[in-house]
Amino acid sequence: FAASETALPKSISDWLARIQLQSSQYAMEQGLCMIRDSDLRPDLEKITIPTAIFHGKLDKLCPFELAEQLHKGIANSKLIMFENSGHALFLEERPKFNNELIKFIKDKSFTKDFKPTAIKEHVA
Repeated sequence: FAASETALPKSISDWLARIQLQSSQYAMEQGLCMIRDSDLRPDLEKITIPTAIFHGKLDKLCPFELAEQLHKGIANSKLIMFENSGHALFLEERPKFNNELIKFIKDKSFTKDFKPTAIKEHVA
């Protein structure tokens, strides 16, 4: 999950382990099979809202190349790489994650053409 066994404080690692123990093994297996067996890349062009893609360069669950494919497939997307993180980038590089998220939300040039009413068209 994290880039290395020591990337997260022990208290966070223990918390994540407890969450994992509480989850349904069957649901986890089915979810992973669904992800493995589904190719949603053709649907990426349907995403029309401003999109930030946060991805850890050291992610062992989802290689960084997948983030690059998302970025290529989603118009008006921004790919933000976390050099020192795995899948838990929001915990491993928390200050950078928070700063990049706030910067994306405040970036008027990135969202200037966004019309919230476009969401209603896809949520029916």
